Amino acid sequence: MGLNSGLNVYQDPYEQVDVNASVNLYEGLSLTAAVINLTKSESVTRLGDDTDARLLNSSYSERRYYAGFNYSF
Repeated sequence: MGLNSGLNVYQDPYEQVDVNASVNLYEGLSLTAAVINLTKSESVTRLGDDTDARLLNSSYSERRYYAGFNYSF
């Protein structure tokens, strides 16, 4: 990812699980729902790959929920 203070910048592995679902209620009308970041994953960037002690950045965007209706005619 580059250099910072003469040390290599490393991004820890990041995995995020998102879930989406849709159900047809009537002809033309459906209910949709989603959960973003179901596993509450966090993105972490460190200086150097020899220790976990040099944390450069940590980013956490929480779990988010969405729901809505779609209508097509």
